[in-house]
Amino acid sequence: MFLSACRHHTAPPKTPAAPSASQPAAAQPAAQQAVTEHPVLPPVSAPAALSDAEKKLDTALIEIARAWRSGGAAAAGREMEARSLDTKDQKVKVEIVARDKAAMPELKQRIVQLGGEVTAELENHIWVYLPAAAIDDLSRADIVWTMSASIATVRAK
Repeated sequence: MFLSACRHHTAPPKTPAAPSASQPAAAQPAAQQAVTEHPVLPPVSAPAALSDAEKKLDTALIEIARAWRSGGAAAAGREMEARSLDTKDQKVKVEIVARDKAAMPELKQRIVQLGGEVTAELENHIWVYLPAAAIDDLSRADIVWTMSASIATVRAK
């Protein structure tokens, strides 16, 4: 029985013919127009290559560090403000994850030496207010695994 059913359906289903040059686009079905037309996208510039140290940072910290390198504290401050980050005294709130818990005392000492303020710690995580100038230095440290900025949930006016 199965074979007899298959014999009745040997031809593939008919599909609409491809549009021809003689057939105007308006005469084509809308679904077919969507398939044959391609949107024109604006050119996209390639992002700047990341250094090994920048690979430890989230996007916000990468941009703050780059702003600081190119325009100093004022440019970094504008970047922090534009991203609505949690800031205090021109410092950005950052969560730093150390490679292991044993590295925490050295990491805390380094943060304070760079002008940072430790606010909390847990296991191998530490939360700090960090000056933009310290982002590059800490991201190059072997004891740092990753760093990410904190977004302000409530903004003071």
